[in-house]
Amino acid sequence: MADGPATGGAALSGGAAQGVKNTPAVRVTDVRSRPFPRVVRVQGSLMADEQAVVGAKVAGRVQEVKVDLGTVVQRGTEIALLDKSEFELRVREA
Repeated sequence: MADGPATGGAALSGGAAQGVKNTPAVRVTDVRSRPFPRVVRVQGSLMADEQAVVGAKVAGRVQEVKVDLGTVVQRGTEIALLDKSEFELRVREA
């Protein structure tokens, strides 16, 4: 082969460059398939893409929450149960 810019001016003999300076070391390995982790650890803040204002017709203490944080609900879904004891007492007093 002839000398040229690809060989840095050195002649190639038998497929190997001779006299080429500053040649980086190269490691050759076989290609093989292996599992790749599907978990990506990141740091940041999550923001909801939708929000809803929830209100009650009457004031009271929440006795039970029926859904978990992040649960998708539809209109009319019972999400919390208010303590009835205070309301029942007011009805009896009336």
